Amino acid sequence: MEDPTYLWECLAPHQLRKHICHSHIRTEIFFSLSGPAGLWKAGRLYLGTWGEAASAVSACPPDCPVTLLLAADSTAGPAGGPGSPCPAEEDAPLDLPEINWILTDLSLPELQDLCAEIGSARREWTGLLAEKMGEDSGPLAILTAFSRHTGSHLFLLNGEYQVICGCPEVFFEDPAAKMLLEGFQLPPETRREWGLPELTGSQDQYRGKLFQAYWYLQRLPGVGPSGAAWLWLSASHPLDGPGLLRLLAPSLAAVLRRTEGTSACSRFLQQLLKPLIPDMPALRQLERSLPYPLEGYFSCIVIRFSPQRTLPYAYFQYRLGALFPRMNHGVYQGDVVLLHTQSRRPADRLDFSYPQFQALLEEFSATAAVSNPTRRRKHLRTMYQMACDTLQLAPALKQPRDPSRIFPQEDYTTYEVIDLCVRQFIQLHRHGDIVYLIHPAIIQLCRYDQQHHSNLRDVMFYYLISDRSLNKTAKKMYMHRNTVLNKVNKILEIIQIPLDDGFLQHRLILSCLILQYYEKVMGRTLQL
Repeated sequence: MEDPTYLWECLAPHQLRKHICHSHIRTEIFFSLSGPAGLWKAGRLYLGTWGEAASAVSACPPDCPVTLLLAADSTAGPAGGPGSPCPAEEDAPLDLPEINWILTDLSLPELQDLCAEIGSARREWTGLLAEKMGEDSGPLAILTAFSRHTGSHLFLLNGEYQVICGCPEVFFEDPAAKMLLEGFQLPPETRREWGLPELTGSQDQYRGKLFQAYWYLQRLPGVGPSGAAWLWLSASHPLDGPGLLRLLAPSLAAVLRRTEGTSACSRFLQQLLKPLIPDMPALRQLERSLPYPLEGYFSCIVIRFSPQRTLPYAYFQYRLGALFPRMNHGVYQGDVVLLHTQSRRPADRLDFSYPQFQALLEEFSATAAVSNPTRRRKHLRTMYQMACDTLQLAPALKQPRDPSRIFPQEDYTTYEVIDLCVRQFIQLHRHGDIVYLIHPAIIQLCRYDQQHHSNLRDVMFYYLISDRSLNKTAKKMYMHRNTVLNKVNKILEIIQIPLDDGFLQHRLILSCLILQYYEKVMGRTLQL
């Protein structure tokens, strides 16, 4: 019995009198007082009537801590009179320092049934855990199963009350669980208001009552620095909370190791991305601190949250670890950075589920940039910086109808080249009027579009990147083919330049991209 308080709470509605002097209970099995005399064992729970207890203690007083749960005799009264279930104070020979006893108003069969129900909970929990482990369930599935079974709310938290994982369902009115589900943490001001402890001391267990709910906290051992991981349980009814939390702790070892791995990866990123790039021997030494080796080809995935969103790093990283098993990831400068590795060079996409990753990013109002893969470890910093550049450019430059939150660097590499050129242009010329890099034909089309409220510049761009196919252009621009044909003829009439020269096509496409950068990234309008 992990928590004798739970036993006292279960018996409280039926309690007549009690004498509690120790908490030494080490079993969920209930032994009968009607057995052989003198067989007291430390920590045992004994069931019987008041008369049986008085006789057993008088015959052989226990010399070790025991607990007696008693049904009242129907023949003993307050003054020894018949018909009362409660014995008189002077009839109580059980007030010894080795004995806990609780006298109830239940008959012995009723008390036995109640104790059997209390004792069966632990056996049910053990069976459920064995079932979930047999299914190779993850921590989220285990916590959800036990939350449903007990009607309670279970969460795995870090030392700052931030959610690593937890049951997504609500079983009763519980402000703490609601905040953990919606905000992924209990903020410091809320913890102070509710009187919750700071998880920085040496204490391993806490318990209390909040808004009519019982809550329990249990530190999980062997999880890195002090207070790194805690189990939170809240229930609307008496529950052997510490017993349940201790039962679940071993099954959560995998996610706790993953939590430590994210901290190691964060330290790796802090060292790797310092202004002074480490040499190869130093880089190899840094790699040894990672939980998983960097093998084959690797890419840097940088994940950035919306600035308006509460940052649930712990819970997000747990979900990320389920999608990217055996991948290093950590937090650096407010972003979550994942080092994705695979043995073969990817032909196009990396070997993970893009739809599942997209759904995760949507859930957390986040976006991600995926760098090009490389085998050169010394360029990890470059991969990170280019992924960050992609995250800066892509939201402004992606197509309005594109719902994707995943931005491959390759899709925006040309814009990154333009971005580098613009920075150098501004440094050399002391202004940002980069229209001087644009072909005059594009300027002519922009002037015509402004005067006639048309879109010839866009038609020119899509026509050229579609290999001058009218059908492909019409499909991309949601136009009829004949409409595109008329617009192309008008373009040729205005610019007076044939479009069959490959180098000219490239020059015009690049000019359109520079103009898009000028308008969407720099936020400037072309002065015509």
